[in-house]
Amino acid sequence: GESAQESDIFDALDVQESPVDQLLRYINRVSLVVVLANTIFMGVTLDIAIDHWHRHESPPQWIQDIEITFTVAYCIEMLLRVALEKKQFCMGPNAGWNMFDLIIILFAVFDFLHNFGNF
Repeated sequence: GESAQESDIFDALDVQESPVDQLLRYINRVSLVVVLANTIFMGVTLDIAIDHWHRHESPPQWIQDIEITFTVAYCIEMLLRVALEKKQFCMGPNAGWNMFDLIIILFAVFDFLHNFGNF
């Protein structure tokens, strides 16, 4: 059988996640899938854009539509993380990565606004 000391060690390791932490973990997993899909999409887009460029044509509109969809998804992710993490978003252990993500998303939003002449 287990000694009392071994049992105490395992009990200490069995920490329950808060619902917020569970939701953040889920958001991070979904975010990973979105980033991977976006990476694949960027490769496909580049191939299509180069082909259209050689023919002196504009790339298809659906490419821009999907890029906008990715930007909106990243904005939603960021808003959810800010709402769930609150102060920890800027001051917690992931603050550096959060600020990096925020800067990348802001560049994407500014690019979107600039391309549509609304900036």
